[in-house]
Amino acid sequence: MPKYIIWKEEYSVSDDIADMQHKRIIDIISGVFALVKNKSSGERIGELLADLKMYTETHFEYEEKMMRMAAYPDIENHEKLHSAMTQRTAAMCLAQKNSNNGIMPEEVLDFLKDWWVNHIRNIDMQYAPFVSKSNSKE
Repeated sequence: MPKYIIWKEEYSVSDDIADMQHKRIIDIISGVFALVKNKSSGERIGELLADLKMYTETHFEYEEKMMRMAAYPDIENHEKLHSAMTQRTAAMCLAQKNSNNGIMPEEVLDFLKDWWVNHIRNIDMQYAPFVSKSNSKE
């Protein structure tokens, strides 16, 4: 089965760790997509969503630390977006856990795909020059 989201080099924020984390998030979302398409159990989908929640939190912590170190001027707005997505992901996990049929609506998958691709390509790209400059000083 083809991947739901395919990593493209244009998504790179010029930080190997952040790029690796973005790739992992994309892989988890693609895994959820595959489980939904294969009509896997709601429990398996829920487990992968829990992984997404945990990994999202870990990634956002890393990214925010990196932005602070690079003196990124718009960090507060970026952190607000992270906080909102963390809450949204937690709500998805809870909704999946409490779902009667365990089936995840495709709209949820579409939201995850659209949010992450847009966030990486547009929002994260705004900090990339600051991080790149900061990394070159080391």
